[in-house]
Amino acid sequence: MITDYTLRVLKIAETFYTLTETARRLHVERHTGWRWVRAGKLPAQKAGGVVFIEKGLVDQLMLASQS
Repeated sequence: MITDYTLRVLKIAETFYTLTETARRLHVERHTGWRWVRAGKLPAQKAGGVVFIEKGLVDQLMLASQS
């Protein structure tokens, strides 16, 4: 049985990366990503002790770093 909680988690997973996932995709240490969040260079949201970054933003940063 799929609960409302499960549906919310799936929606978050479709829209956001965790800080760890973001760091891996950008090829930086997790600590570097955390410093970017604290400095305001990487907009993020925190929920339940987990830091989330929008996938679209991460994808844009990945494309910019490849050029």
